[in-house]
Amino acid sequence: SVSPDGQLVLGGMQDNGTDVFNHPEFPGQWVNFFGGDGSYTAFNPIDEFLYVSAQNGYIARIDRNLQYTVLADRLREEALDRDEFMFITPFVLNPDNPSTVCVGGKRLLRGNFDGLSWNRASSTFGNTFYDMANALAAASGGTAVLVGTGNAIYRIASGDAATQATVPNETTPRQGWVSSLTFDPGNPDVAYA
Repeated sequence: SVSPDGQLVLGGMQDNGTDVFNHPEFPGQWVNFFGGDGSYTAFNPIDEFLYVSAQNGYIARIDRNLQYTVLADRLREEALDRDEFMFITPFVLNPDNPSTVCVGGKRLLRGNFDGLSWNRASSTFGNTFYDMANALAAASGGTAVLVGTGNAIYRIASGDAATQATVPNETTPRQGWVSSLTFDPGNPDVAYA
């Protein structure tokens, strides 16, 4: 991930934690600052938080001074079971409200207040390995969230207001794992997988 001002770069380095490039304390250098199997990263440009993750839904919020708050414990309280998440757990920030974090597991989970409060934001996608979220996307200009699994693509129309009773729309354009999802930046009704 690249910060909105282009000054910082974050990279999840599976097996080697997460590195940051060009932090003010270490200009022009890559520095390892978060352990585990580094994976998804993101920036909240409003609150200037960095988000990093490691295996099995372990997500943390980090300020610009590299002080972190682990969000995983609160997140796991809303999980279905110990096997809620893929080893590499996808998460995405809402582009219009980046203090809202969406995490995919066997259901969509939503973290408000920069991940300090978590809610279930959909019914389950199923209860097998192939029903776990492998890819996520959030629409700009709307609240829609897409979730890709090994069996289908799900669309939650209003991710900001969804609850555990929300049943997402489902489509299966072809068989196989969905590795990447994105919304068309000019039209939130169009998405690509």
